[in-house]
This record gives sequence, structure tokens and C-alpha cells, in this order.
Amino acid sequence: MTRFQLDNISRWLLTTTFLCLLLFTLSTPLYPVPLIGGRKFLTQLAFPLAVLSFFSLCVFYKRELRNFISNFSRNFGLVVSPFLPFIAGLVLIFLIYLPEKEQFVFKPSSLVSYILFLSFIFAILRSSRQIKLQKDWLWKVSSVSIWITLILLCVISFEKGKSIFELREYIRPWVTVYSRCTALVSGICLFSIVYCNSKFEKVFYAVTGIVGFAIAAVILQTRSVLLSPFIAFGLLIFYFLSQKKINLKSIAIIFSIFFIVCSLSFISLSQRVIKGTEELASSGNFSEIQNVINKVEAAKPLSPSESQILSSLNTSMGGRMAAWATAANVSKEHFLFGTGEGHLSHFIDVKKIFKSSGNFVIHFHSDFVQVFVVGGVFLLLSLVLTQLFLLLQAIRRKNLVQLFLVTSMITFGIGEISFIETQTMLVFISAWVASFLLLDCKTSQE
Repeated sequence: MTRFQLDNISRWLLTTTFLCLLLFTLSTPLYPVPLIGGRKFLTQLAFPLAVLSFFSLCVFYKRELRNFISNFSRNFGLVVSPFLPFIAGLVLIFLIYLPEKEQFVFKPSSLVSYILFLSFIFAILRSSRQIKLQKDWLWKVSSVSIWITLILLCVISFEKGKSIFELREYIRPWVTVYSRCTALVSGICLFSIVYCNSKFEKVFYAVTGIVGFAIAAVILQTRSVLLSPFIAFGLLIFYFLSQKKINLKSIAIIFSIFFIVCSLSFISLSQRVIKGTEELASSGNFSEIQNVINKVEAAKPLSPSESQILSSLNTSMGGRMAAWATAANVSKEHFLFGTGEGHLSHFIDVKKIFKSSGNFVIHFHSDFVQVFVVGGVFLLLSLVLTQLFLLLQAIRRKNLVQLFLVTSMITFGIGEISFIETQTMLVFISAWVASFLLLDCKTSQE
């Protein structure tokens, strides 16, 4: 095989691998579709192509193989290094408890695999000098994802005969995952304002990003994504203010759009926010909740006030309070290395506690609480360190998209599982790698 033929094969493999990487934007709205949805594109399509690309490049660069391997290793480390504390924590806790499949609720093997696979893909693409990656592909595929999502919601609205603002119950139980992933992709679109040159493209992608945030916060009415528009617009405003030449017109437009989006979000979510606040207030403190749980499990009679607390626990925020109260109780004896168990049903009788709602709480509805119960303060610290390292890396490289991604994931994780939820984590790490690959300032200078 000639060097020319090897070059063409490598180019084709690398280009296809890059396009497969961008499929993360479509992995949520097209979840049932083979290879694209359901996380299959990574394990069954993108990674095998990346492996083939690696071997083809090894043959192509055989005269300078040492330099290629060195560049590959360095680039692999760039992505994987911030995740090492969390990976180490997961591996240690896994070895301590040797859990059965899905004992953690989240799959440690899946999370680690995503990080390693995508670090490998990044290293392959960044180490090769054979293709020139087009950063506008990131905006194009992301915008397609947003509009496909809107079309699918319109189709569901038509089929169910319901308003598009009444679809939340028909997308359960994945509505929060759907919203989080949509919010992440929306932020990517919005930051085209900074990275694109064409005014038309800036406007189109910015509008697409706003539509995406509206889908996540207004149409799907998910409270956990409410801070994402604030983060995105806040970063944009900070960016423009930090420039030597301040574009007052751009800032005015951003402020106007920001006000409109936030107003719509608050109007749409105001009732859910008020309701959530009331549910939290009526649930009582952790000791009262634990006392009610103990009485229900022991089939003891409840006082009127305790019955009210039990009723409050059978709500969205009340269920979280029950989970967090259980976590606080469990942590007393398993502070350092946790329990190795992430299912709430392992600690309380969820069918009895949540009998009146029938909406049994499965996990602990928080990244930080979940990992604390599973792996104690050791695993919690490893998660916090990883998120801190990711944040510092994004700041050091002045990558606005990465800053948005990691801060959004942190806020998601306060009241939901996101960093340790496989679909959300897949979208996050894929978007992280894509933005690192295409938008990194140092890469552009090189």
C-alpha cells in the first residue's frame, strides 16, 4: 500500500471519527435510533473508528512514530487528567465493595469508559496533521439537534392533543435528562456569538440556543436547568465587557434576550418553584422525616402533623427530602467509604413511604449526596476535585463553552444526578472534548 493510499484512508477514518464525535448532540433527541441514540454511537461506532485511525496513523507516521506516540500520549493526558481523581475514587470504591451490576444505580464502568474512549478520540484527532477540523460543524450539528427536538415535541403535542406546554408527563421518566442535555447543547449554540464570523450565523445560532433553553426550561418545565441560561448569558456579558473594544450594541442585545428568556422561564416555572418551596417547607426537618419513616416502616400510628409530613414526602421535592434525610442518617456509620449501595430502596421501604404518590424515589437526587452514600467522603472529595480541575482547565484555556458546560453540570448536580448519570455525562464529556478540540485558544494559535 502506497503512502498516498494510506493518507486517503487515514483522512477518511479521521473525518468519519470526528463526525461520529458530533453525534452526541443527536444522542438525546434520537435516543431510539440505532447507533446514533442510546449511547451506542460511542461504543459501537466512534471508538472502533478511532482505533482503526490510530493504527493507520501508526503506519503512516512510521518514520516519526516516536513523535506521534508522544503527541498522542500528551493529548490523551490533557483530557483524562482532570477526571483522574474521580476515576480513582470510583475504582477504589468498586474494589472495596465489588458490587453487582447496577448496584450503584449509576454504572462506574460506563462513566470511566466514556472518559477513556473520548480522551482516545481527542488524542487521535488532535495528534494528526492530516485533516483540518471545521469548528462551525459543532454549531451546525448542535442547531440541528435543537430543531429536531422542537419538531419531535410538536409531533407529540399533536398526537396527544395537548398543548406543547403540557408534555412533561408524556416524556417521563426521562424528562429531566432530556432537559439537561438540551440545555447543554443550547449553550453551545449560543456561544457561536463569540466564535462565528458571519452575522447571519451569529443570529441564527443564537436564536437556536435561545429556543433550546426555552425547550428545557419553559416547555419541559425542569427546575434544575433554570440556572443554565443565567450562566450562559453571564459568561457572554463578562466576555464582551472584558474586551478592549466594548460593543455596547451587542451587550444591549444580549441583555434584552437574557431578560426575555429569563422572564419566560420564571413565568413558566413560577408555579413549580412555588410548589417546590411549599413542599420543602411542609416536609419538616431531617429528624422529623426520619421519625415518620421509622413509624411507617414499623406500621405505627402517626399523629396529624406526622401524617402531613408523610403526605409532603409523596411530592417531587418531598421525595428528595426523604432521600436526603435517609442519606444523613446512613452517613453516621458510613462516613469515610460509604455503603457501596446507591439504591434508596436498600435503606428504606420506598413502596410504603411513597405509597400515596406511587412515584417511588430510586436514587438520592443529587450528585453529591449520591456519591457520598455510595463512597463516603472519599468519593465525594474525588468528585469535587475533578469538577474543580475541570473548572480550572476551562478558565486557564479561556474556553467559554467548557466554562458553561462544567458550571452547568455542577448546578444540575445539586438537586439531580447528572455527572453520574450516563446520558448526561456522555453529552457533557463529548461536548467537552469537541469544544476542547475546536475552540481551545492554544490550539488555534498553533
